[in-house]
Amino acid sequence: MIVIAGPAADAVRAACQLAGRLRLDPAAIRLAASTAMPDVSTELIVHGWQATDLAEQLRRLRTGPTIVVVATDEQGGEEAHHRWAAGIVAALAPDQLWLVVDATQKPTDSYALLSGTVGFDALIITGAARTTSPASVWQLHTPIAMLEGRPATAGSWAVLLIDKLNALA
Repeated sequence: MIVIAGPAADAVRAACQLAGRLRLDPAAIRLAASTAMPDVSTELIVHGWQATDLAEQLRRLRTGPTIVVVATDEQGGEEAHHRWAAGIVAALAPDQLWLVVDATQKPTDSYALLSGTVGFDALIITGAARTTSPASVWQLHTPIAMLEGRPATAGSWAVLLIDKLNALA
């Protein structure tokens, strides 16, 4: 199981992109959110017991890779929501935990989010094309799995950075 944590819209988009790359049915992507979300046709994971049940069911059935999105941009108390999200992730006990990071934010802000959560395996970078310093996310010292919806390869970074240098010329 891969859990993608981040702002709902960006995390769902990344989950769909990853599902496409892994040739998984995008309809099988699960969503955990502490409140109801518009335009969601799937059953939401809201409680820790639902996450535990899902994890047990997936391990028992051995259905192959599953992607679960944990929305981190809920309304209400930020500290309480981070505790909720951490509890859901703990109940899911994923094989991989990826965090969506917006490159337009300061790396120190992203680091604060990272330091409050344990065990991120990789980052999914969004907004890199909209910032003047896309490589600033390297300061987070966490592997980067996806860059703007594609695998984060040396080639994808080179294209992005060359485009930024051309814009300065």
